[in-house]
Amino acid sequence: MMRIRLFLLTAVLIMLVPLVVLTSAAAQPIVPGSYMTSLNWSEDSTLLAYGTGQILPPWGESSQGGIAQVIERDGTIAFSLNYPVSVGNVEVSPTGTLIFVGPFREVFDLVTQQRVVGSGDGIAFINGTWHPTSDLLLLTLVLGARTYDPIARDTLSGLGRAVLPVNSPTDGRTVTSAWSPNGLLGATSTTLGFIYIWDTTREVSAVQTTFSEHTSPVQHLVWNAATNLIASGDDSGTIWVWNPLTGEPVMQLAGHTGAILDIDWRSDGMQIVSTSLDNTMRVWDWPSGNSQVVTSDQLVSAVAYSPDGSELAYGGEVTDPANIQIDIVPVSELVPTPTPSPTQAALQRVRLTISRMPCARC
Repeated sequence: MMRIRLFLLTAVLIMLVPLVVLTSAAAQPIVPGSYMTSLNWSEDSTLLAYGTGQILPPWGESSQGGIAQVIERDGTIAFSLNYPVSVGNVEVSPTGTLIFVGPFREVFDLVTQQRVVGSGDGIAFINGTWHPTSDLLLLTLVLGARTYDPIARDTLSGLGRAVLPVNSPTDGRTVTSAWSPNGLLGATSTTLGFIYIWDTTREVSAVQTTFSEHTSPVQHLVWNAATNLIASGDDSGTIWVWNPLTGEPVMQLAGHTGAILDIDWRSDGMQIVSTSLDNTMRVWDWPSGNSQVVTSDQLVSAVAYSPDGSELAYGGEVTDPANIQIDIVPVSELVPTPTPSPTQAALQRVRLTISRMPCARC
């Protein structure tokens, strides 16, 4: 198996932002050390965006700094900033021109490196994600979500102006959010495990469906275009695949014994990848649900399939901020089998170490 291993010798700009202090509301422990907290490809697969920091429970208090970076395939840094607290989701917009950095309420222009939206713009959110085809954001708030145009600095709702309704206080705080593949619906999860589907095109949105099988906070979910199903993972290690149009469960993927740290679904709908605090990364065949352990000797904290589904990128502990490691593996070698094998020969990969000059665009 070919593995491309990127060792990132970081050159970062220092930027001070107000310290975010959040109250923990989950059973998942705070993991000592620094890890990759998010990992995302650009739509053309030429860039990888990621954040680093602590692995926290929902609304956990960050006690150490993190980095937001975007790199090119050869390891060249395209964007880099240091923060005084852990960085959440870092994403390149579908047009490839903007960078979202959560939870710092910031959007940057990738070319000019200038901040487009910041904490002083009157919009408070903890995380967010880009619309599938445009430069709109679905922002995760304390008790709900909203769609937002960072260029116009205006709250929107797909086809018109609106703010998505907030969750009831009895539903718990909002944890994460995701767009539907067509960008017309939004999903939000909570600290109590409920997941809601919203119509983002209506002036006053109402809940379309509710999924309530999870019994602990859901920090990660992915909405697959090929199957039009959602895979969601909670802090107990449970993964559910379910129908967002009906709210009905399709299958429970059992195997992890620790909190789910990340989850992604290959674009063709045939494979799901998940990683957990149990120190394993699994790939799941869909729709059979058979799984295979592909790493068990390290804590992988972030995973992402390339947009065309041909590669899987993943990262874990960051022991040296100047030497961040990302593995890129062809998914053709990650075909699940019913019998997990942590030390399969398929994991013997050719490694490529890339050293590169400091930030090319910073």
